[in-house]
Amino acid sequence: MSSHNITPLNLTNATITVKQTRDEIAALLAQYLERINKTYSDNEQFLIYQKLKLQHPLSDGDGDGDTDDSAEETLAKVSQSLLILFDLLKKVNWTPKVDNFTNIIEKVEHNLSKALEMRNLHFSAVETPPYTYNRVNINEDIVVIMETIAILNVVEAKYERLLGQLNCQSSVESQS
Repeated sequence: MSSHNITPLNLTNATITVKQTRDEIAALLAQYLERINKTYSDNEQFLIYQKLKLQHPLSDGDGDGDTDDSAEETLAKVSQSLLILFDLLKKVNWTPKVDNFTNIIEKVEHNLSKALEMRNLHFSAVETPPYTYNRVNINEDIVVIMETIAILNVVEAKYERLLGQLNCQSSVESQS
């Protein structure tokens, strides 16, 4: 874990950022749904029928953050997934009623920057990997926002796992 710019401070800051982003996006979604007289759980039921099935490196089923990937591999998956999400968000047909949801793009870009910084990469030096997803015609913006929240939950779990590993490693090294 010594390579790159992976430090407890950077991981802590990235974790705080991803939590704040997720909470702000969830609050925006809740406000929007309230205005159109729906609830988040209504939309969870809706998603059963409107699956986005976005393919990205973190969609391989290890959402709890428990894998044998190195810190570098984990951060590569995080940054690639955030690149894909960023690209998808730019393609969404935002409904005019969705106030402030375009800020989601900026929030995801900020999280992407944090992940890239820990890999000593700049946004201009990376390309979005190829990805697929089901085109959703009904409430596409809501479906993508809910997927954004889900991905940020996985990113948070990954960061917390890495932070725990880094703290454990530091503790072992200090005892030697």
